[in-house]
Amino acid sequence: MRGVTSSIRKVDSGADVLLVYPSYETIIERRGRFLTTIPLGVAYLASALESSGFSVKILDLTLHRDWSIPEISSKILEINPRMLCFSLTSMGLRQAYSVIRCLKGSDFRGIIVVGGPHVTADPDVVGVIGADYGIMGEADYSLALLCRRVLRGEGRLEDIEGLIRGDSGGLIINNHTPVANLDSLGFPSRHLFETERYNYVSIITSRGCPFGCTYCTTAGSCFRQRGIKNVMEEVGIVLDALKPDFIGFVDNVFTLKRDFVVEFCNTVKKSYPEMKWTCATRTDLVDEKLLELMVSSGCDRISFGVESGVERIRFSLGKRISDKQYFNTFKKCRELGIKTSAYFMVGHMGETRGEIDQTVKFALELDPDDVFFTPTIILPKTRLMDYCTENKLISNNAWMYFMAGASDVPYLVPEEFKKYDVDTLQLYAMRRYFLDMEFVGRQISRTRSAGDLVNATKLVAGVIVDKVFIRQDIIPYEV
Repeated sequence: MRGVTSSIRKVDSGADVLLVYPSYETIIERRGRFLTTIPLGVAYLASALESSGFSVKILDLTLHRDWSIPEISSKILEINPRMLCFSLTSMGLRQAYSVIRCLKGSDFRGIIVVGGPHVTADPDVVGVIGADYGIMGEADYSLALLCRRVLRGEGRLEDIEGLIRGDSGGLIINNHTPVANLDSLGFPSRHLFETERYNYVSIITSRGCPFGCTYCTTAGSCFRQRGIKNVMEEVGIVLDALKPDFIGFVDNVFTLKRDFVVEFCNTVKKSYPEMKWTCATRTDLVDEKLLELMVSSGCDRISFGVESGVERIRFSLGKRISDKQYFNTFKKCRELGIKTSAYFMVGHMGETRGEIDQTVKFALELDPDDVFFTPTIILPKTRLMDYCTENKLISNNAWMYFMAGASDVPYLVPEEFKKYDVDTLQLYAMRRYFLDMEFVGRQISRTRSAGDLVNATKLVAGVIVDKVFIRQDIIPYEV
């Protein structure tokens, strides 16, 4: 880490701050299924910076997945910000690390800051990645304060929550607390993004999640809900300015506070009766009455994390929801005309090939409109990561090795498998589901227009082409 705390760095700049959102690496990606929305965390940071009078530019690399590291670095040098900030997800580490290394070999003189969920989980990454500063936790206020302290020389660094900086003795990390009043935040600065290039518009009405899933970085975090008036004001602005086909509410558990959902639905019905919207939640946080209210207010799709089709495995992950609960909820959604997405993970501790096959059968019986199968990624600062490191299944530095390009994304490989097996079984699950003739028939039968028929055809054809013909090196197991 370079020592910059003692002086204000002067840079001839096209912007005070450039916020960079690295493109995340996926394990195995289904063709045509990569969906994008404005990264709201970055948009909130931009809002706080603009409110403090700083000029801000944004580089969302998920829109430029074909750019090389030199191309990204050249773009940053062209903008030449006084402060360069990376919002780090674990899956975006390698790209950010490579870009920073490239910039270090150039004449870039701006201050480099890293924050985001990976920094919060593993603050040691700040020094290794080559940043001047890091910020742990929610940085809505902290980043703006850092800019005022460093770029303007206003005040001391000691009072910036979550700030990470280096000295001769190692890292100094300031205490941090979550933003208590979400209504105090400005709305995300969507005007700084190329909004027409995203698949959908997103809004978040809460932060945190009280549940204890072993694989999730937000498990057990402080849950806070925005007020309905504040949310509806943002909804109105988004509808007027962007005129989206639908709004995706990207809360971890949208229906956690039932009273809020009821008030939200009633307000939408009254003020925006034509609005379509989607959300994600748990099957044990909805019932028939609530689902009826949601669909009457324009709810078009709900995403559910199922994780496994085996109750034993699901319960061991901290997802204590019964098979019956899933079947009942998905059935009610179908009856009400709400589309569903189901998310599964392949490769759990003690999982057998037969149980993976059981998961595929479970997915077919649930009959969602869309389904995703992914490996079980071992994210930092999760109970799963603790278990895996304690039992020497992976190294404490697994993500550091990934960042440096010395290893792949760390994900769970059960004892009887090898890494190649997990990749193979994930593809097997996808093929088995999407090439099931009953599934194909249902997709066609649910089409309501020529556009729906085209989309259904693309979905099935994309999987066939990508996973049957292109990936012929992967042979599905017979289980």
